[in-house]
Amino acid sequence: MKRKLLHSLFTLLASGLVLSSCNAGMIDYDPTKPASTVQEVSLSEGTISLDVGASYTIDAFLSGGEETEEVRWINSNKSIISLTPNEMSSTIVGLKAGTAYVSALAGDKMATCSVIVGGGAATIQSITLSDTAKTLDKGEAFNLTADVKFSGLEPAVTYSTSNANVATVTKQTNYSATVNAVGKGEAIITVKAGALSATCSITVEEFDQNFH
Repeated sequence: MKRKLLHSLFTLLASGLVLSSCNAGMIDYDPTKPASTVQEVSLSEGTISLDVGASYTIDAFLSGGEETEEVRWINSNKSIISLTPNEMSSTIVGLKAGTAYVSALAGDKMATCSVIVGGGAATIQSITLSDTAKTLDKGEAFNLTADVKFSGLEPAVTYSTSNANVATVTKQTNYSATVNAVGKGEAIITVKAGALSATCSITVEEFDQNFH
């Protein structure tokens, strides 16, 4: 019995040390607070590259749970980045060269973004897309990937659409995104890293149910 109690105490202390190593401190437990119903936490970025002194605001998104659900932000290394939380978003500032991790926690669900801080911007050599043109029926989707050649810091790759009424684009990783056909027409998906960009032309057609 004594051995089991000592083991339990050691486990609790170890958990506290892990949280402290993330510079988050111990998370308060409130037995009167109802259990969280959050099913998933996601972030607007999976990887961010910053110069020293530069800032970036990252957003958290919750699936399930209450609108009042609290999001806790964790900074893995306060000497590399500073973190200023504002409910569902947090502003990151690069302090010195290195890699840190920002995590958003809601209930027992968590999402993490890596932050690479360097002394200068990455040099982008080329961007090549898996598709440069695509014709889709309304309701279809496909995965667009980007092959980015660079030197120096890993760049943050962004994805945008010229017409969200025709095609939307949702970033999945730094080098991939999902394109969804939502309405008839044409749109351009632009993928950008640094000063370089590449495009994919999207044509969306209405599916003719009378066609046999």
